[in-house]
Amino acid sequence: MLDREVELHALVRPASVAMPLLLRHIEYFRLATYAVFSRRRYDALFIWQQYVGIYYYLISIIFPFYNRPCCVYYFIYRAEKGSIVSHVKGYLLARMANSKFVQKAIILSRCDALYSKINAEKRMQFSTYTEKSSYIENRIRQNIKVYGSDYFSGGWSNRDYFAVKRLAEMMGDKKFSVACLPKDKIQISPIPGNMQVYCDAFGETFEDLILSSKAVILPIEDLNVTSGQIVCLRALQSAKPVFMTRNNFIADWMPDIESVRFLVMYDRLEELHAILSSLTDEDLRELGVQAREYYLSHFDEYPFYRGIADVIESGLLF
Repeated sequence: MLDREVELHALVRPASVAMPLLLRHIEYFRLATYAVFSRRRYDALFIWQQYVGIYYYLISIIFPFYNRPCCVYYFIYRAEKGSIVSHVKGYLLARMANSKFVQKAIILSRCDALYSKINAEKRMQFSTYTEKSSYIENRIRQNIKVYGSDYFSGGWSNRDYFAVKRLAEMMGDKKFSVACLPKDKIQISPIPGNMQVYCDAFGETFEDLILSSKAVILPIEDLNVTSGQIVCLRALQSAKPVFMTRNNFIADWMPDIESVRFLVMYDRLEELHAILSSLTDEDLRELGVQAREYYLSHFDEYPFYRGIADVIESGLLF
């Protein structure tokens, strides 16, 4: 793996948000069970899902045998006031990260609610991220350009779709498409006539909505919770400019955010409305070209996985 003395054995159980919640957590639990009862055959474990990490921790308490160095990646936690479920989740994540069964916990941003609750010697910030869709690459090679909407917005957590609805009402001459969960659609109903909402757009269907738009809007609800990076990467790969609520985590991920033109941060909806109203379709296309060029030069898969290998070598295999 990346010219290292590391032999990687990967086990993946697909568990997308398209699956029912219970079935998804059954898959997380099955993967954690496999990790616990198979770890004696490995030198270290790398868990890429925080719920798998929680189940791994809970199962390990009962079956602590053959413990191995373990790293859990992709910590994102949003504390919800008054929510017992949120409190329990935060408690378990912190206990898991600080337990003897986990040596390193990778968090994507210093503003995450769990950052200060995880012991400094175990906590790691790893902001680099990569995502590459072969479907998008194929579509770009085929030069297929079909515009179904002017602006697309999508994602399953920490989104302010009320803002997209208000923007659609303010820009009645533009078409909007949104990919969200059914609960989000219910919350923003009734839907404006120039806004199409999809609750079953996953995988390639989701990417088609990005490709068939002129730009992508990411309205963030909680400015301290890291979110939207996968959709953002899909947009940049698809040569689409991105308009995103100004937040406290994007600078950890893109240090040069203030100097790029294709990823525009806005504070208020009225500001976004003014920005979009001032841009022509040709402006959006030019910004899209810059977005893809930046994606190809900054989000290559090699440096990301090289960083993961560094974590495994220096943090686990010692």
